[in-house]
Amino acid sequence: MEHFALTNYLTVTKIFRFEMAHVLTHHDGLCKNIHGHSYELQVTITGDVKNEPGASDDGMILDFAVLKKLVQKNIMDTFDHALVLHDKASFADQVLQLPFDRIFTVPYQPTCENLIRHFAKLIVQDLPREVRLQHLRLYETQTSFADWYA
Repeated sequence: MEHFALTNYLTVTKIFRFEMAHVLTHHDGLCKNIHGHSYELQVTITGDVKNEPGASDDGMILDFAVLKKLVQKNIMDTFDHALVLHDKASFADQVLQLPFDRIFTVPYQPTCENLIRHFAKLIVQDLPREVRLQHLRLYETQTSFADWYA
């Protein structure tokens, strides 16, 4: 069978799930309280499919295991089972004194929109230069998500 391509533009996506709590400082609704979500992060990359017969990653844009390790290091190891606060929150210093390992502040309101922009920066910094981050989708709930596009 002859190898063919309908298009030269391909993407691959890997899905990650994690738990995280946050507080939205000065928010008018219930999100002004500490609360948590079961997040789902979809990471979509694009690039040329490798054509290196005999290579471990022949026929791939990037080995899913490599992408998993990159996202684990840059996002999951920090944000999974963490409490995230805006560094300008008046109570941030007090909460940081609590005896838990995964409480930290960020220089922005930790909304789904701001988190996904931050995640994009973290992923891009470690991607091989021949691979491009194309799209992120971050579900905060089953029915609410933010999209980031390159």
